Amino acid sequence: MTEDENGVRAVGAYAPRHRLPASEVEAAWGSVQASGVGRKAVPGADEDALTMAAAAATNALHADGTDASAVGVLAVATTTPPLEEEDLSVRLGSMLGTPESARHEVYGASTRAGTRALAAGFDASLGDGEVALVVAADCPKGEPSGERDQAAGAGSVAFVVVDGGPAVPLARGSFVRPTPGTRFRERGSERVTGLGVTSYDRAAFTETLAGAVANLGAGSGEDAHEAPDAAEGVGGVDAAAVQAPDGAMPYRATDALGVDTDAIQRVATVHDLGDTGAASPLLGLAKALADPDVERALVAGYGSGAGADAFVVDV
Repeated sequence: MTEDENGVRAVGAYAPRHRLPASEVEAAWGSVQASGVGRKAVPGADEDALTMAAAAATNALHADGTDASAVGVLAVATTTPPLEEEDLSVRLGSMLGTPESARHEVYGASTRAGTRALAAGFDASLGDGEVALVVAADCPKGEPSGERDQAAGAGSVAFVVVDGGPAVPLARGSFVRPTPGTRFRERGSERVTGLGVTSYDRAAFTETLAGAVANLGAGSGEDAHEAPDAAEGVGGVDAAAVQAPDGAMPYRATDALGVDTDAIQRVATVHDLGDTGAASPLLGLAKALADPDVERALVAGYGSGAGADAFVVDV
């Protein structure tokens, strides 16, 4: 990569202060269905994806010392917008004070939205003094007695991306494989669900992520539709920020990603915040950026359907 590439210069994050421990879930339902989630963040009555996005974005701009008037691109990712139809980026931009002439984009429909928005930030054409602001916020729900809701958390993260920023993508890859039904939310419903076939869900998760990793360096598009015979994995990364629908699934992808469990655990947020949807891998990247001992990080985002993105970021 060259010094002219876009890179992350500042980061901000936010999580609701309320936490629901797994012990309380077990007391209410008799068991805990969500693996590896010790406690999860729960939005307050006045919080949703939009307010959390605004909090993280404000923190990122403050950390960068940049006014919102410098934002040339605003990319927002969420699967849980407060309204089914309305441009969330425009409302968020008005809350922050971004220029009306800035490019506003929204990514949704799957938890892969977070890495899609990050790619947009890295690819943004910025004018002199302009920044791209990438924001991901989510607060999924499911059936209260089921694993999806018991894992469902809340959180948001934002990155200030600039031309020549220090944290740049050294390689990236994408991959899609048609596997419907692993996770979906029907129109008019607030709750995600799925077919509930464990082997099918795990295969979709690991094989799609493996395809994205195998395509690292091939570009940012869907470069292949057939999974490789075996993912070569990635070497030389100190941390792996992997999509986490619960606290166990990321670790099942170690072989597919070519990383060890320590690299995943080092930046995992699912154990304390729960499933943060589109924000999940980006929160892991934020944690990697805050760790002085991490030099390179893998960011692996997955969304049902299924599609995946992978980045190796020099942090």
